[in-house]
Amino acid sequence: MPKYNNPRKTWEYSQDFKAKAVELTLLEGVRVKDVAATLDIHPMMLSRWRKHYREGSIVSNKRKKVTSLNKEKKELTELNKLKKENERLQKELDILKNGNGLSRRNTRQVSIYREIRSTTRREIFM
Repeated sequence: MPKYNNPRKTWEYSQDFKAKAVELTLLEGVRVKDVAATLDIHPMMLSRWRKHYREGSIVSNKRKKVTSLNKEKKELTELNKLKKENERLQKELDILKNGNGLSRRNTRQVSIYREIRSTTRREIFM
């Protein structure tokens, strides 16, 4: 194997350049392959930048961090879940306020039933 005195130079791109390249690929009708060819970079590298951009490690403006789409999706599902739970609890509260399930008449019927049941048990065991 030949020994290389000068290794190949690896290009380092700025965060701003990476973010702008990724934002170009996010435009409708623009393919990653075309953007990569225009910028003279490998399409796989651009795909990797897109992944880092989604994860939030590449930001277009250092002051604002780009949130991940997965995080937003999780927050939306959690919000919907909490809304459903809130609605269910609100219905339960309305039922308890109206007293639909607990009227005096029902309570009296339950107490009469218990009294009858206890007297029949005493008669059976005596």
